[in-house]
Amino acid sequence: MGRPSLVLGTVQFGLDYGVANQNGKIDESEAERILDAAYENGIRKLDTAIAYGVSENILGKLNRNRFEIVTKLPPIPNDCDSPDQWVRDSIEASLRRLKVSKIKGLLLHDPSVLSRDFGKEVYAIIRKYIDEGKIEAFGLSIYSFQDLETVPNIFKYDIVQSPLNVFDQSLIRSGWLEKLKSKQVLVQVRSIFLQGLLLMDSLKRPQYFQKWKAHLDQWDRWLQTNSYNPLEVCIKYVRSLSNVDEIVFGVESTHHLREILSTFQNEFEISVPNTFVSEDKGLIDPSKWKLK
Repeated sequence: MGRPSLVLGTVQFGLDYGVANQNGKIDESEAERILDAAYENGIRKLDTAIAYGVSENILGKLNRNRFEIVTKLPPIPNDCDSPDQWVRDSIEASLRRLKVSKIKGLLLHDPSVLSRDFGKEVYAIIRKYIDEGKIEAFGLSIYSFQDLETVPNIFKYDIVQSPLNVFDQSLIRSGWLEKLKSKQVLVQVRSIFLQGLLLMDSLKRPQYFQKWKAHLDQWDRWLQTNSYNPLEVCIKYVRSLSNVDEIVFGVESTHHLREILSTFQNEFEISVPNTFVSEDKGLIDPSKWKLK
């Protein structure tokens, strides 16, 4: 089994994102330096989304045909009276912003679209773009394996992007990781640092996480006792998993990128205890966090 390849996530190019992000949205000159360094170090694929602020526009300016791009359609607005036209317009606008004639992949940010009345229409439009060669692969961006259980069997998807980290191992424990590989679906994992929470100093964690103090203290103690760097542990955990094809990760700076790349290339392995696993959505699902 080969090592998973790296995909650079670009949400920070368009939004102030991540619980541990100290620097806010990345400015364009730093974004350019990050892309240059990523390319020099062998990264060839970028992950973005229509919902990531100006990220697609920035990539349209700075990509210069170097990277393959995967982007995502946001949820279809509730008051939309022509979902198929909305999907068509959204894809065309993405291609224009990215300044490309085709994209590597299009994911649904909201897989429940497929189980709604207009699911077949939406799917048919996307397949048409695939047939025309404007989209190479179709996929789903999920928050939990339960999202996959709502997708009707009539729809074929090529990619699934899912959170997976030392606290959130539900994709594995549910059996879905194995099931996806048996269907030859490309598996991308994201949120390997749990939006930066797993890397944070205990004194800097927002008050919201006080409820899970015992769980986080156990993580801190284990790191300290073994003199482990949390960044290294998080990367080596996902890197060691069979059936994971690609790891999507975001960075705040060129320095941060180089640190991740050098850790990824280090062959030393770490065994992570199962005691860190949590099924508490309040902790492991950032979309549920109430930080303000």
